[in-house]
Amino acid sequence: MPIPIIAQQTTSYMGGLFYVFVKNIFVAYNLTILTGTFLSSLVVYLCLRYRYSQESSLAGTLLFMFAPYRIINVFIRADIPEFFVSVFLPLTIIGFIFTLLKKRWWGLLLICLGVAGILLTHPIMAVPFSLILGPIWVALAFQTRRSWKLVISTLVAAAFGTLLAFYYLVPLFGEIRYFYYGLGAEHLIDNQFLSLQNYTQPNWFYFWQNDIGPRGQYFHMGSLEGILLVVASVCSLWSLTKPKKNKFIPLYFGTLIGWIAIFLTLPISEFIYQKVLLLNNIQHPWRMLSALIFVPPFLLSDLSDRFFSSQKNRRIIVLVVSLFLILYRIPQVYGKNYIYYPESMYFYTITNLHGANLNTVWTGNTREYPVKEKKYEVIEGSGEVLEADVRNGIRHYIIQANQQIRMADYTFYFPGWKLYINGIPVAMEFQDPNYRGVITYKLEAGTHKVDLIFEDTTLRKIGKIGSLLGLFCVVLWLWVERKWHWMLGKEVK
Repeated sequence: MPIPIIAQQTTSYMGGLFYVFVKNIFVAYNLTILTGTFLSSLVVYLCLRYRYSQESSLAGTLLFMFAPYRIINVFIRADIPEFFVSVFLPLTIIGFIFTLLKKRWWGLLLICLGVAGILLTHPIMAVPFSLILGPIWVALAFQTRRSWKLVISTLVAAAFGTLLAFYYLVPLFGEIRYFYYGLGAEHLIDNQFLSLQNYTQPNWFYFWQNDIGPRGQYFHMGSLEGILLVVASVCSLWSLTKPKKNKFIPLYFGTLIGWIAIFLTLPISEFIYQKVLLLNNIQHPWRMLSALIFVPPFLLSDLSDRFFSSQKNRRIIVLVVSLFLILYRIPQVYGKNYIYYPESMYFYTITNLHGANLNTVWTGNTREYPVKEKKYEVIEGSGEVLEADVRNGIRHYIIQANQQIRMADYTFYFPGWKLYINGIPVAMEFQDPNYRGVITYKLEAGTHKVDLIFEDTTLRKIGKIGSLLGLFCVVLWLWVERKWHWMLGKEVK
């Protein structure tokens, strides 16, 4: 299966890199989670710290670290890309701040890296993240006193970040039509909305309804998070009676985003998903929780600084949040009902772990295919394979055919596979009902050198050229901006 084309890039290659050094798939997996945990917590703290005190920022970061949805993604769903992508939203916000308000050239770099990181780690998350990034960008743009160069520079940086991810995005969206997933425009999965119960009953379940696996997959925002949103809403209403309402704008912003995110997880919002096809690409409306988890930490930091002026009182807030997490969240940070398998089991699976909808349209259910010990086999006629060099994406064979024979290479066909017989390109087959989707080919009598190679299609070449062009443009642009301050002007101290 062409998994590297559709798999989320950041975590896949980071995990692979760790494996090169540690030679243990479990350790590499845990190191990837640890890296995502550390980096996301660090950038959330730095993002909060720009506006709020050290104590309030720390309290908000602790709440973010142990958000129920983050715990669910690691210990129940095992959705590491969706967990890891939380690194890049606050990184992009920091880039906005230091570009639009401080005129720092490296703010542009952070925007590039943030946007590219979101798209390479989990491109679907660009949809819920836009709920936060869009309004923040607009708010900061207005604070620049309408400097069009600053605003355009952030858009250019975001465009270059997108261009950096072209090597992945162009084949992903261009070749998705070869998968069952790409057969239709409607991707919203039925019965995936949450109910008010998910927000009023923030319990952890050992089992939930028909779930099978490590533990009950029950989504909730969290009790403390819900209390914070209610308190922030009450304070927002109360502030409307005050003369200086502009001081409460951040609170208005956080509260509104929180309620919008909740609304988009409930069945009442289904008509919006039906009208806006971009929205239904997130597949599960509860994925809006990936944006919602950033709101309570922000509200906590804002309320803490707003109503507790002394450092001593803010430290008490940190202690209270820590005690709450120790009592109610840390006990959930472990696996349940897990089965231990030997490491070798994870190097092979008969099931497409990305789901059957990401099987190619010319294949059947992968479980129905027989397991073969060898990648190659003579399926018609008399002959034998004298030499075989089987590698990922490359097969080299020396085959002796006593008569016309037919060979099977037990690989699912995908655009890019090219067959060369004695150096000459030859067409292959993959539509035989008895070998559905599997590469087969014929050889005349004699000894043949057969090369089966997975090459880049035109789309993949365009994507790689785009990423290289984006990298060149980013480096050149940032060098020019650092030297001559072409777009940003002089830095604000």
